[in-house]
Amino acid sequence: LLAIVGWTAWAQRRPGRFPEEFEVTEPDAVMRNAEEFVAAFQSLGFEQVGGYQAKLGRVPVVASLLISPGGTSYACVTDPVLNVTSLFPHGRRLLTRNHNVVGLPAETLINPIPGAAPAELVAGHLQALDTLAEHGHLPVALVRDDLPQIAIESELQAIEWMKGKSRAPRSSDKKALRERVDRVERIAAWEAGQS
Repeated sequence: LLAIVGWTAWAQRRPGRFPEEFEVTEPDAVMRNAEEFVAAFQSLGFEQVGGYQAKLGRVPVVASLLISPGGTSYACVTDPVLNVTSLFPHGRRLLTRNHNVVGLPAETLINPIPGAAPAELVAGHLQALDTLAEHGHLPVALVRDDLPQIAIESELQAIEWMKGKSRAPRSSDKKALRERVDRVERIAAWEAGQS
């Protein structure tokens, strides 16, 4: 989810323009210099199931998609943007990412771990999933063949939202869910779809 939007924001330092067209790649496509990240997720039991790409000017950005061993999370990998995402009912998602350069709609509960490697992201994501489970929220099972389209739709939704909103991360999204004293309030706002 949002690997290309995140990469675009990271590359521009302030997102100003985004790609408008995305396409599904070959199942084993990997962005140049991202091979190490893909291999790291694979060593954690994730399986590469596809990817998608877009161009920003002349720069092609490829996002590799890897599904978790349990099938309830997926990693989205570019260089240097890494995300682990789980989907929940009612269009909600948990996004654990290694950057915090762009805000997202309230349906996305952001769990930033700046500079994290794949193992740290997965551990942080699992910890956040445990926290959500304590509040009665369980992720939906993912269909591996649907992941490229799910990820592309998420990118397009985020772009549309960003065109009309502030692109800065909400102040509540600046720390990992496990570190927040107000995580109950953050989860309640996520449940209500409030920013």
